[in-house]
Amino acid sequence: LGGYRVNCHVPEHNVEMFFDTRDTGIMIHLCGGSTWEAGITSVFRRTVKPGWTVVDAGANFGWYTATLARSVEGNGKVISIEANPSTHDMLSTMVELAGWRNNRVHVTHAALGVENDGFALFSDMPERSLNNHVVTEEEAANMITHKVPQRTLDSLLGGEPK
Repeated sequence: LGGYRVNCHVPEHNVEMFFDTRDTGIMIHLCGGSTWEAGITSVFRRTVKPGWTVVDAGANFGWYTATLARSVEGNGKVISIEANPSTHDMLSTMVELAGWRNNRVHVTHAALGVENDGFALFSDMPERSLNNHVVTEEEAANMITHKVPQRTLDSLLGGEPK
């Protein structure tokens, strides 16, 4: 696809997922046909029920978003939150192609915080994807950063039961 992006069909969820080729973790497993974090995935599948509203905070490329979307079927909802702008775009594409956008999955580009305004600085180091994180202005001085809207979990849940 260019721009360090690749897509793979993930049979376990029957979806097309999109990845940054510099990510040496989840992409290798899922494009190779493996299950990501099989134990955690199994717990979600056994625990989450149809009709539930669940949150995938730090959704990354969407493995758990896809797992949860299949579990909450019917009138359930997944609120999928991702701060990394490029990863958010790939997650959004997967959700759109799966036909889940706004009827089952709501994807939000934000960093969770204690306030519902302002921005967080997100450090984007694609070659070290497990180290992407929100940073202070001082830490950001020597990093590639993006301003990301900061939202509280309560504001993203809206009127959902808690």
